[in-house]
Amino acid sequence: MTPYLMLLLDNEGYQAGNEGPIHFISDGDDQGAGFVADYRSTMTGLLMEYLEYLNKWTHDTLGLKLSQQVGYNLPVDMLEAIPSVDIPEIETLSFSNLIDGFRQFSGPANLAGKNVISIELGADFGQAYYQTWTELLQEAQHAFVAGVNQLAIHDATYSHTYDNTTWPGFTSFNYSFAEQHSRHQPGWDVGYKQAMDYLARCQFILQEGIAKVDLVFWDKQIAQDAYPGILYEPTDLQDAGYTYEYLSTENFNLPMA
Repeated sequence: MTPYLMLLLDNEGYQAGNEGPIHFISDGDDQGAGFVADYRSTMTGLLMEYLEYLNKWTHDTLGLKLSQQVGYNLPVDMLEAIPSVDIPEIETLSFSNLIDGFRQFSGPANLAGKNVISIELGADFGQAYYQTWTELLQEAQHAFVAGVNQLAIHDATYSHTYDNTTWPGFTSFNYSFAEQHSRHQPGWDVGYKQAMDYLARCQFILQEGIAKVDLVFWDKQIAQDAYPGILYEPTDLQDAGYTYEYLSTENFNLPMA
C-alpha cells in the first residue's frame, strides 16, 4: 500500500473527488485521533522521501538545485518537511501576506542551513491589471523581515500574440490573480526597472551571512493549515527588539539543532 499512500489526500483517507463508501470509526476517547495522527505522520515521511529523491535527481541529472513549495495544502507536518529540498518556497496567497505565517516557514529552513528561502510573490486574488507597485513592495518587505530572501514574482504567462485573444493578450486564471507584469503595463518603461533593481539589491544583501534569531516557538501540526495564520498575537517581543521563528518537534533532530 505504501506506493499509493500519497494518492489519499483527503482527511478521510480518500481522494477528495471520490470519498468512497467506508469511513474510519472509533469508539476510543480520542475518537480515533491517534490513528489519524499516525497516518498523517506516515504521509509526512513519504512526502519527505519523495522530495529528497526529487532533490537528488535534480542534482544528478540536471546539475541544478531544486526549489519547491513544501507541505502546505497537504495533510502533513509542513515544518518537518521543509528541510527536504534545496530551496523551500512559500507564497503570498496561501500565507495571506502574514509575517507570522512566513516565520513558521523560515524557521525550519534556517535551522537546516538553507541559504535561500523563496516566495511566490504577489499572487493576490482579484487584482489582475490592478495591483500597484506600492502593494507589491510591501508584500516583499513582509517576506524579507520574516527571513525570506528570494522572490519569484507571480507574472504574465505570455505577452505576445496569442490565438483567439485581443489586446493585451493571453491573461491566465481568467483575470483572477495578480499580476500581468509585461510590456502592456503603463509603467513598464517608467518605474519597473527602479523597483526591480531595489528588490534585486535586497535579495543580494539578505542572502549574505547567516540567519540568526533570538527565540523559537514550538509549533507541531500533524496536518498543516492550508492558510497559515498568526500563532503569536502579542507584539511585545518585536516591540522589545526580539526576533523569533517556529520549529516542529522533528526539526530538533536536524544536524544543526
